[in-house]
Amino acid sequence: MLPFILRPKGEAIKAWQSSSTLVHIGGLEQTRWADTTYISGGTTGYRTFIMNSHAIRQHCNISQVIFGIRSIKAGTEDWAFRVYRWDQGTSKYVYYASQSFTPVAGVNTITISPAIAVIPGDVPGFMIPGDAGQENTLYYTAITAKNPAARWVALDVTTSDAFGSVFANTVGLHMDVLATRPYLAASGDSIMVGHGGADPWYGALESAAVTRTPGGSPGAITHEPTNQIRGLTGSGSLLKYQNLAHGGQTFQWVAAVGMLQCILVNPKVILIHAGVNDVSTARSWAQILADLNTIKAAQPTGTRLLIDEILPWTAGSDAQAATIRSFNPKLATWCIANNAVLVPCHDAMGQTRPSTGELDDLLAAFDADGVHLTDAGVNALSALIRMYLI
Repeated sequence: MLPFILRPKGEAIKAWQSSSTLVHIGGLEQTRWADTTYISGGTTGYRTFIMNSHAIRQHCNISQVIFGIRSIKAGTEDWAFRVYRWDQGTSKYVYYASQSFTPVAGVNTITISPAIAVIPGDVPGFMIPGDAGQENTLYYTAITAKNPAARWVALDVTTSDAFGSVFANTVGLHMDVLATRPYLAASGDSIMVGHGGADPWYGALESAAVTRTPGGSPGAITHEPTNQIRGLTGSGSLLKYQNLAHGGQTFQWVAAVGMLQCILVNPKVILIHAGVNDVSTARSWAQILADLNTIKAAQPTGTRLLIDEILPWTAGSDAQAATIRSFNPKLATWCIANNAVLVPCHDAMGQTRPSTGELDDLLAAFDADGVHLTDAGVNALSALIRMYLI
């Protein structure tokens, strides 16, 4: 791993991230709320609800939480916004932080003070007091494409709990968690997400029924490229990012979905890593070129665009390897013409394939399964990208 340190350029990152602009970092975006169904705090005591399928997606301090409440029983105890973190040793969600508040029926906005520092994979939730009439109720929206479902447990959880009770349907609580914008947003395929290796990471936009666990398997954050880029930047805690990639996707998905998701969090730099799925599905350069032009048209003024070369694909055929070699120079030409920055990573990550005599295979130390990266491969790719971050 190369020791790239940002000084004094780190001031540019600090200035960007210190703005008052707030963006979505967890929960369910308010634009996706549908006030048709609701949950209650039960009949007695409390119920605590979490949303592990809508986990926190950024290293930051939570600034605000916006939430929707259907009804409040007068005179009941305060509610609480809560954050849980997965504990690998006990395989439970562990209570991490909380802020109590007095809600009103309708849309509520609370400022989090003192600040709650969170990391990707932390889980937001609510503690709701119960009453015999079940009047204390919180709205939720059915989210069919997100797993696992929201969970709940009886009583006030102050230590840890397995949260074994699962909603019948996959739902998103009406809870939009906000923080200041990141410097970096990334989109692309499973390589950018962090799949592969012993502890693959699963992205915020994916529907995989897994727990994202900052502390260990499955889903170790150390296998997530943008997290490793953060570790190479300044003290290792300077950079804020959001990884908005999705496994199995092409440049077409980036143009239609991923780029727009990145724009919503108002970053200074947008990073894209895609291409192997385009090659595997026999998409043409003309199709990719159209996608790139769509991406460029959506790029906000003042935002930098970084695009990785397509990496060697060990499991691909010789013909597919030749296609990758032909696409990368065309990608470089497009970047020059469109004021984007190409990250040259193909040759640096490759080794010679005997049948072609070209750098068509991933280096053995970087190759997890023929396409995805080992921890060493993630670290190497992250170090290459880091050189072009500023």
